Amino acid sequence: MKSWGHTVIGVIFYLLLLRIFEVEFLNSFLMPFFIIISVCGSLFPDIDLVIMRSFKGFGHRNMFTHSALLPLISSLLIFTLLEDVNLIKVLKLILFPFLAGISSHLFADLTGGGRVKGLKGGKYWLIINGMLSLPFLTFYIGEILSKILKPFLSEI
Repeated sequence: MKSWGHTVIGVIFYLLLLRIFEVEFLNSFLMPFFIIISVCGSLFPDIDLVIMRSFKGFGHRNMFTHSALLPLISSLLIFTLLEDVNLIKVLKLILFPFLAGISSHLFADLTGGGRVKGLKGGKYWLIINGMLSLPFLTFYIGEILSKILKPFLSEI
């Protein structure tokens, strides 16, 4: 899919998630800012196109950039390393549209045959990672994992 397609689908998907979860942003003056963040998220998985210019073995639609790895790691870091509840809320607000964009990108890539470099079941990979990238699920998993890891990290 072309970048403009990912952009349009990413913004629509983000707005749809806001409507479904009745988030109070739709009339906010910050809405253009959050839409820009969702566009960045919807284009982010294709950063592999830039990387593969420098690294020959790094192909388009690979297992790293087209996965839930970045969303899960960022969520885990937010919940594990930060103590300030207000800062966590702000970061979740900023991360929500970015994650919605990533998730929409992975789902949209299903329309292009669902191929992922190095995997035979690319469609399943995109579906599973698209679901894991959904903001509410990513935050939930990150919060659970941080509760498991915090006791171990406090001993270090």
